[in-house]
Amino acid sequence: MLLTHLNATPHSKFVFFEDSLEVPAEPFIKFLIASRLQSTMYDVHYAIYEGVYSRKQIPMVTTYNLTNNLKNLGGDLTLEGIVDNFTTPCILFIDSIMHVVYKYGFKEAYRLIDKILKNVNVLQVVTVLHCDFVDDESLIDRFEYLSTFSINLERSYG
Repeated sequence: MLLTHLNATPHSKFVFFEDSLEVPAEPFIKFLIASRLQSTMYDVHYAIYEGVYSRKQIPMVTTYNLTNNLKNLGGDLTLEGIVDNFTTPCILFIDSIMHVVYKYGFKEAYRLIDKILKNVNVLQVVTVLHCDFVDDESLIDRFEYLSTFSINLERSYG
């Protein structure tokens, strides 16, 4: 049912995952990417802010190594610059928006996501927020407000 909703057209413009160290969203994100590759003719882009970049590359997906960019070691590569260069309809995955907040601050991260959502070539944005690192709960509420589909991944006991 969830996959049917996520793959339905028109796409939910902004899919927002809340995860934690206990229940990470990465396996689910990779499943969604694989699903998109099978069910869509659009380009798939994956902006990676965390982990080991070389292990996260996926065939037929344009990946962007922004892991070093958090410390300004990645040159001029920015999420905004990447999105500004999109010329064909695409789906964008961002792992994780929390890293964008750390780098630019909440206001700038929110403005950036809003700008990405208004880009005519971006059909859907799927992003993750690591709730373990959030000091202010209102940050989660604000991104949920901007989202069109929000999922809170929690461990199920029982």
